Amino acid sequence: MPNTRKVLSAPINVDFLITSRCNLRCLHCSASSGPTPADALTTVEQRAVIKEVAKCQVLRITLTGGEPLLHKDFFTLAHDVVEHPIKLQINTNATLVTDDIVRRLRRLGRPPFINVSLDGATAETHDRIRGPGSFERIIRGIRRLVDGGLSARPFMVVTALNYHEIEAAAGLARKLDCGRMFLSFPCYAGRAICYAEEMEMSPDQWRKALETATVADRQNPGALSGPCIELARFYSALCDGKLDATNAGDGTFGNCGGGLNQIAIGVNGDVVPCQMALGYVAGNLRKEPIIDIWRNSPVFHHLRSVRGKALREVQGCQECPLHMRCKGPCPASGYNRYDVWPARASPCYMTALEALGPSHRQVIEHIVQEKPLCPS
Repeated sequence: MPNTRKVLSAPINVDFLITSRCNLRCLHCSASSGPTPADALTTVEQRAVIKEVAKCQVLRITLTGGEPLLHKDFFTLAHDVVEHPIKLQINTNATLVTDDIVRRLRRLGRPPFINVSLDGATAETHDRIRGPGSFERIIRGIRRLVDGGLSARPFMVVTALNYHEIEAAAGLARKLDCGRMFLSFPCYAGRAICYAEEMEMSPDQWRKALETATVADRQNPGALSGPCIELARFYSALCDGKLDATNAGDGTFGNCGGGLNQIAIGVNGDVVPCQMALGYVAGNLRKEPIIDIWRNSPVFHHLRSVRGKALREVQGCQECPLHMRCKGPCPASGYNRYDVWPARASPCYMTALEALGPSHRQVIEHIVQEKPLCPS
């Protein structure tokens, strides 16, 4: 039966896309960064949104885009956030970070948490994804942030174009004194849809990627996180015959906090479950208050109703043998591809099984029969 638990009175985390403009054209951009749309919120409206969100007593607001540092009033909006007891996070490609920007970030009063895009350990790989010259500028930006005493966490989107540099990229993050690194996968939305075929990995590439991620994870204890690392740990447990060491589920969909504890706000005021599902609109802030959208939107009611749905009934997951080991797919990818929420259209535990090659069929039999993979 779908989960009927009590809904939070307001979201905990809010991603605010304050601009669609960006100085890069990354292949995996889910927002399709580009010119400012005619219906974009004004700075006055954006400041009112932050004030309205603050009244909901959210814990964190992320200023993102596009490239948020391109917003002419970025620091006005950042100051508006830190005036409230709310954590400020910034998602940036760091190419525009100057010493002056570092000083202004430090003067915010409460240091922000900064996610920085880093899609490879070499200019050749990184620039193929994000554009010529971007690698050198991003490394320079990261160094300025770290040298200025700010927290910068590299964020790598793993694809067929850069999986071979996972270990080296983690080493580079450590060398830059970043401390932590997040490894994810592309969500096929926006511009990423156009380059899906180029970015998707074969089972053999997945095997190499997960093996490399496993090595990187072991070399950097506690420093790496994200869906790629979670999948690598599952893959490692399969290979080591230690499936019992992985988290067990209950056979129902329980992934994603979109509409349950988080939302995103688009550049035009659209309220959506997350910034990977900009087309799944629950309401618009020009038409109704955020708290009314949160409480009354049919879209959010649907998201909450499918929480707890049996995975055997989720599109793309019906025949999977891992229902009792999984919480379900990233629903945003499924929605963008099939107009269904939730649906499988992203890397998952089954991807790790298929990466084992021909032996994955035998592994499936062991899982289905609930037998250890390597009997003593």
